[in-house]
Amino acid sequence: MDVTMQPDPVEFWRRAGALFEADPVRHTVALTALRDVVNGRRKMPERPLLVTITEGGAVRGAAVRAPPRPLVVSGVPAGGAGALARFLRDQGVDPNGVSGPRDAADAVASSWTAVSGRPAELVMNMRLYRLTRLREPEVAGRLEVADERSVPLLARYRAAFAAEATPHAPTEDARTIVGESIRSGNVHGIWRRDGVPRACAVASRPVSGMSRISAVYTPWSERGHGYGSAVTAGLARWCLDHGVDNVVLFTDMSNPTSNSIYRRIGFVAYGDAVEYTFARCDAVT
Repeated sequence: MDVTMQPDPVEFWRRAGALFEADPVRHTVALTALRDVVNGRRKMPERPLLVTITEGGAVRGAAVRAPPRPLVVSGVPAGGAGALARFLRDQGVDPNGVSGPRDAADAVASSWTAVSGRPAELVMNMRLYRLTRLREPEVAGRLEVADERSVPLLARYRAAFAAEATPHAPTEDARTIVGESIRSGNVHGIWRRDGVPRACAVASRPVSGMSRISAVYTPWSERGHGYGSAVTAGLARWCLDHGVDNVVLFTDMSNPTSNSIYRRIGFVAYGDAVEYTFARCDAVT
């Protein structure tokens, strides 16, 4: 298999877009990352990494990295991990970790360790869920679709969520992230009861008929009342009402509570996913 770096996001999409659109659930992260890269609305600390994997002149796979996030490998085919890892090594490119469905991510992580000498560390063990039939819980309150006036509140929630759920990830400016997210068309929902914010979440702007709900956060003082389920179901309803075919979300496999509540409101497991980081060579003893 041949691996090629694609400097032009539009050309990359022309060549590899059909591969991702063929299964928008499996490729949910790649599709939203590509949307950000192509429209240029999110500031990135370095240039994105876009690669295609071809065989006999036909595109068989692809991978995408939207910095500072790790390389998304849902589009790397069986047998393509070694070629990708060798290409990155020869180009002097650091993937900054890999994430994706377990089959692809395990293969790429192992291949990168083999060619770089850098051990892989599992930092996220996730399950991808897809909504089948929405069952909205009976929870007091209502969903509010936020606008930029709510950025200060959402930024506080975002920072608290990141510290709790993804402590391994690079530190981010939560206010900038939330503001850019709203301006790019993502839908931020706040569950309010008696006018008081109780929980929040975000649904990605639909792409290829898919939207992903993420960053579901309830402050500690508000937990145990179903607000997380309510804001998730509220955003799922918004997605369905706006023509989304596939509403998806990831859960942390170490959190049995979140896995159970999402099943109760109609999400069904689609597959497992993982994220790896890599130790620096000088850190290996």
